[in-house]
This record gives sequence, structure tokens and C-alpha cells, in this order.
Amino acid sequence: MESGHSKEILSFIYDINPLGTPMKVKNRLRKAIKSLNLYNDSACGQFINYLKKIHNISDENILVGHGSTEILKKIINRIRPKGVLIPLPVHNRYRALMEKLSIETITFYNGGFFDKTYDLKGLKGMDDKPELIILPNPHNITGKIIDKDGWDELVLLSEENKKLIIIDESLIDYTDAATDVSKVITSNFILIIRTFSTFYAMAGIPFGYIMGNKDIISSIKDPVEWDFFSISQLAYVAAKTALKDKHFRKRTIEFLKNEKAYMMDKLSSCENLNIIDSGCNFLLLRAPCDKATLKKELMKKKINVDIYSVPEGLFIRFPLQKHKYNAYVVKTLKQLVSMQQKT
Repeated sequence: MESGHSKEILSFIYDINPLGTPMKVKNRLRKAIKSLNLYNDSACGQFINYLKKIHNISDENILVGHGSTEILKKIINRIRPKGVLIPLPVHNRYRALMEKLSIETITFYNGGFFDKTYDLKGLKGMDDKPELIILPNPHNITGKIIDKDGWDELVLLSEENKKLIIIDESLIDYTDAATDVSKVITSNFILIIRTFSTFYAMAGIPFGYIMGNKDIISSIKDPVEWDFFSISQLAYVAAKTALKDKHFRKRTIEFLKNEKAYMMDKLSSCENLNIIDSGCNFLLLRAPCDKATLKKELMKKKINVDIYSVPEGLFIRFPLQKHKYNAYVVKTLKQLVSMQQKT
């Protein structure tokens, strides 16, 4: 196994579904290629109508765009906030985007690291500087979710503070968490972003959408920047097909469940390596050594990971991949723990 990875670096940074793009999507795209001579009006209409049906919302509550990061960038460029508030720990993608846009990132510590749900009370005492709040749901490092009570509290908070709150649901399909869209669209200050790049492994056709109150959708919708004609017909077709594929979701959840069980079982004998199930598509592994040593030793084995330092310790964020790659990481970590115990 090691020799097979002697040249390529295994990247455990992204959250792309290890099962790859759904086969139904691939088959539907082969047929859709025959209609490339047509404009995307029909495909767009069919996708929007399907979203309206499953979420019980109207056209005015929906805006489509090129993936979650591009959508987020357009929203920020539109409102130009002085600062953006994000709960600690912060995923690297947010910091990188804010730096590019010259927007200050302001962080707040949102309860215990191991809590399963958000503690939104901390948002009540925020200062006036951040004009935008981003809450990943589930949180893309801790796995925290906004539960039923949380949605009620969030709507109240949004109206009290009158600050835009963006709920980034890029990983929502990996969980059984339920978003109360009917409550969200009653608020003038909440937007939900979803993407097809991660769970449906469609990063090659960047596509996502926003849901929110019709007034806030209208306020951020620049007729030049937001144009449904700029989105490929194939993206609309693929997205609708993906949403309708319930079997793919079942297969993914089952695969992740089995891989998590495998990794937790194989690493259970490592006393200095605690494993936490985020409830999402990734595990959190408490690091057995300091960050510099850990990075160095893993890179020797051609493994690239994100490592986060929080008050509870140093953690590797480990998005699950195909079994052979997960098995290789298990073997490497066991070797690393064994090496640390001898020193």
C-alpha cells in the first residue's frame, strides 16, 4: 500500500463524497448532451419547480449560483460588511475568502467543542462591528448542528440584531439534520446556502442555491451578477437528478457508517489517539503529538490534513475517503503513535 502512494499526496482536506458522482447523474448527463444546442430556460424552470415542491417555497425565495463559495463571495461583495463573525474554530476556507475580499474575520467561541448543537446565546451580546454572521450547519469542523429550538432562537436573534446571518449548509446532506425552511423565510435577515460540490461530488459543475425571505433575496440580487443564463443547462439537469436520487443518499450514509466503525475499531488500541464522531462525513482525531511534528510525519507518508488547535487540544479533521485510503491512514497513525510512545 505504501509503495502505491510513493509519488502522489493523499489530500484529506476536502469533503467530496468518496462514492463519487451519482451514477444516475452521469447517465442523465449523457442524455442531456444531446440538448446542448438549446438554452437553459426549460432545465432551470424544472429545477426551480422541484425545489419549490420539496421545500414548499416560491420562486421569490430562491436564487441560484455557481457553488457555495462563489455565492458567498457575491453576497459579501454586494453588502460589503465591515466584519464577518464566525464561530471558533474557523474552517480555513472562510479565512482565505475573507482575506481575498479584504474583510475582517471576527471569531467567537461557541460553547464546548464536543457539544452536538450550537449555543446561540453568545450571539446576543455581540458588538456592532460584524455586519454579517456565518454559521456552517453542520459546523464543518465540530459537526455542531442547529436543532429545532435553535431555529426558533436564530429567527428571534436575527430580528433583534438586524444583521445578516448566512447558514452554510454545504455538508447538510451528510446528516439527518432538518432545516426549518418555513421559519427561515419569515426572517428578513437569514439566508441558507447549499451546494452540489460536496455530498453529490459535482465540483466539476459548480452549482448551488440560496433560500430566504423574498425581500432579502431581492436586496442581494444584482441583475448583472446573478443571471440564471450563466449557469450551464447540464448543471440544472444534474442538480435535479441528484436531489431525486434517494438511493444514493442511503448508500453514502451506510458507507460512512461502516468506514467510521472500521477506523474507530482499528485505532481503539492507540491510547494517545482519541477519536470523535462529528456526526457528519468526517472524524476528529485528537493529535498524539505537537502540530509541527504531526504535519512533518504525515507528510513523510504523503498525507495532507487540516489540523486545528482548540482549548480542548490539537485535532486532525479527517474527511472519510475510499476504504483503501482510510486504511492507509489507519496504518500510518498507528505507526506514529507507536513511535511517540517509544520516545
